[in-house]
Amino acid sequence: MILYLLKSVCCLLILLLLHRLILQREAIYQFNRFYLLAAVIGSFLIPLVEIEVVEKEIQTPQIVTQEISPIQDFPVESYPDFSQESVSKVVVAEKPFDWNVLFWTVYGLVTLIFLIRFVRNINLLFDKINKNVHLQFRGETLILLRGQSMPFSFLSYIFVSKDYFESGQLTDSIFAHEQAHVRGRHTWDNLLIEALLVPFWFHPGLYLARQAIKLNHEFIADDAALHVTPLDQYKSFLLAMMLPDQNQGLVSSLNFYLTKKRFEMMKRRTANSAKWIMILSLIPVLVALVYVFSEKVTAHRGEERKDRLAVDMDNEIKETEIQILIRPDGKLEVDGQIIKLTQLAELIESINKENTLARISADPEVEMGFLGDVQEVLRENDLRRVIYEDAIVQKENEVDTVYTLVYGLPFQSLTNAEYYSETKFRVKHPNGEIEEFSYEELPENHKKNLPNPPGAVSKKVPSSELFESWKNGEEFAIWIDGKVTPNSKLEEMKASEIVCYFSSFVHSNARSERFPQNHQVHIYTLSGFENTYGKNSSFGKKPKGGTITIGEVSPKNNKVKDTISSGSKQYIPTSQSYQKQVTEFQLRITNCGLFTQPSTEEIEELRTQFLTLDKTYFNLSMEDRRKVQRANFPYAKIEKDGQIKYKKFEYLTPEERNALGC
Repeated sequence: MILYLLKSVCCLLILLLLHRLILQREAIYQFNRFYLLAAVIGSFLIPLVEIEVVEKEIQTPQIVTQEISPIQDFPVESYPDFSQESVSKVVVAEKPFDWNVLFWTVYGLVTLIFLIRFVRNINLLFDKINKNVHLQFRGETLILLRGQSMPFSFLSYIFVSKDYFESGQLTDSIFAHEQAHVRGRHTWDNLLIEALLVPFWFHPGLYLARQAIKLNHEFIADDAALHVTPLDQYKSFLLAMMLPDQNQGLVSSLNFYLTKKRFEMMKRRTANSAKWIMILSLIPVLVALVYVFSEKVTAHRGEERKDRLAVDMDNEIKETEIQILIRPDGKLEVDGQIIKLTQLAELIESINKENTLARISADPEVEMGFLGDVQEVLRENDLRRVIYEDAIVQKENEVDTVYTLVYGLPFQSLTNAEYYSETKFRVKHPNGEIEEFSYEELPENHKKNLPNPPGAVSKKVPSSELFESWKNGEEFAIWIDGKVTPNSKLEEMKASEIVCYFSSFVHSNARSERFPQNHQVHIYTLSGFENTYGKNSSFGKKPKGGTITIGEVSPKNNKVKDTISSGSKQYIPTSQSYQKQVTEFQLRITNCGLFTQPSTEEIEELRTQFLTLDKTYFNLSMEDRRKVQRANFPYAKIEKDGQIKYKKFEYLTPEERNALGC
């Protein structure tokens, strides 16, 4: 809105400058009248004109769309929280002062004052019409006013002092002057400008336009008067009538402060050829103004504009895929071809890295160090669109392979030692013994299985077509900078204002009455991205606290910190039974109101079930953990003013996110 108003003001000021420097100097009064009116109206319309421009082909980062599970709300790579319970106290800052309220209050008050002034001036004129004598004179209606007053006109009425009229001072030239105002309907020009000044009282161009329009009215009326009175005699009449102004904002008054300019224009004559030259010379200038101040709409080269809003998420990017299997013998299997690690760089150089997606799987016996070497080769050769997946062949009736989406290769703002420096590790052995370690004391075979600290989130700008598709509220649910936002809000934005987004497909059992859409899109502007994932955030920069329990490993000869006796045979869950429990838990969350706020008691009960599932997860073998999707609890526990409440992660404010470290 602000940009539109700035364009409107600049456009009108330039048009008025052209009038002042070129047109006002010439005796083309009727053309000038319509030029000024068109300039005022056009200055509000030109910024609304859309001009299609061809976008230069620029290579943009390719985007991978992730299909998420029913419980996940954020399609960002996540790292599991192995702690059984983590409660953070959040101190919520007081709501800052809303300057928008003050702005609109001041604007509303000033607008109200201008509206009252506008209506009052009109009422004053109609009071004069209703309360004074009407007289038909030479085909016009005269309003005879009591007291001294200069002649002026309003609508179809000419106002003149009764004494002035009865004494015969209303000469032919003065009557012709006011008659020209009436028959030219100059009052409507004045009313248009005064009406626009009510809401746009801050618009400097309107005040200059009002002055120019009134002056041009006087030129027109002076020209009519000179048809019945000699020039010198008419000038004498004007000088004799220079009395104090009555400040009638809506009327055409003879006592105009630019009388000298009027005297100059009375002698000016412009040849017809010169008139047409000046008028035609304005055309390229006006065309340039339309182009400069119009709204530019990007059109993709070689592509037809499509009317549909929704797009198939599977067809957003046409890409090729390569399958990379990391074998325990130190070799790689790339699309069925066995190669060495040293040959991987040469293979990457031979493909189109811009449109290639690498799917990497690894044998369970592959060491993390070798996987890191593969990552380093991908990073050095700028192949950054990678999906890591489980390589274990799934048996019939087992769950689908779990995918982890990587937005570029992660950089570690913290080392593993720094990230886990505040974490307690509990290693549980089959005989029931539990040993506690710090990260430095943790055996190397456990360290290498820990996930790396959260990586960086890459910026990415959506295409114009994808941006337009998000406006379809039946297909897409929208979050802007972490807040649920109506799709109509996108009408006020441009695709270039978005620096990052995450789009995800929502399974049918995860949809709700509030969010029935097939897709969810999380959009971030520059400030929102910086506060959530950038330099202003704590994302990936805070050490992880809590406790991580590692179970079912061969016993080690380390100092026993805690011992648990096993009087009965321990129950060891399977991946199938755990996944079944997770599915039931997810359905229960959905039915309890995943996207609507359930009661505190319901959330506490769900949280208890979640902690039980989390304990079961760590009783799984490391191999089984790769096959399942861990349960996710979608609420954060927040303590404020001594009260505990639960809030969905997606609704957390930036301050709450920073306090929670998420």
